[in-house]
Amino acid sequence: MAKKSDRIKRQLEAYAFLCERCAVCWFPKFVKAWGREFQLHHLVGRRGGLDAHDHRNLIGCCARCHSDYHNGHSERPLTLGHLLTAKLEEDGEEMFDPVFLAGLLRRAGLKEDPLPLPGWVTEERAKNERLLKARAPFLRRSDDNR
Repeated sequence: MAKKSDRIKRQLEAYAFLCERCAVCWFPKFVKAWGREFQLHHLVGRRGGLDAHDHRNLIGCCARCHSDYHNGHSERPLTLGHLLTAKLEEDGEEMFDPVFLAGLLRRAGLKEDPLPLPGWVTEERAKNERLLKARAPFLRRSDDNR
């Protein structure tokens, strides 16, 4: 029987494999840049056993956005509400599950609802979308061809 830590590692690796970019600023995962390494963030923490590592509680972020969220960067503020919006955009309404997230905390609801993303995120996304298209047009997401 596999150890719990091995199962968690496989869950995290499987989710990370599916991510193409930071869900917040859209920095491409395949671009190597100092301070922009790809990381996974647990939206409501790691309580809840194996369920805490379920894809519904994970969001892919570059190291900068992950740090901005945890450290409260004054010029690039991010809240749970902003991360929930990015998660909703990445996964779509059919996969976004705030009831599951609240259940991990043993609460009826989350302390924040999805919030509109700050202006700096929109600017970063435009810049990073250009980077993605210039560096690897063959890796564009299928929904970009509309």
